Amino acid sequence: MSDKHADYVLAVKGNQPTLLAQVQAVPPPAAPGSQDYVDEERGHGRITRRAMWVTVAAYGVTSLNTDRASARDIGGLVRGQWGIENRIHWVRDVVFAEDRQYAYTGNGAHAMAMLRNLAIGLILLAA
Repeated sequence: MSDKHADYVLAVKGNQPTLLAQVQAVPPPAAPGSQDYVDEERGHGRITRRAMWVTVAAYGVTSLNTDRASARDIGGLVRGQWGIENRIHWVRDVVFAEDRQYAYTGNGAHAMAMLRNLAIGLILLAA
């Protein structure tokens, strides 16, 4: 990627537990004014203000910095990848009925997955 001066946006999921733990250990700063709930208490000569955020997080790693891409831009790239993955899973589920295949012993499941990948690749090349 560095030879092509390309950037990357990679999802970090539970199948990489060490990396996921490292990314989760450094939560991003909250944007000012983005809190979902603010509570203010007055008493005993002081004002206590609590701001709370409710978030749904998707973790990832990217080579893009904030000067080159906003969180919205990166979110769009990630959603675009989800669209590609969802289309491929649709082909696997609907066209190949992958969820109903029974080649579970030995190398059968792996061999069938490779054949389906080859077929999907050929179909995409022909389209």
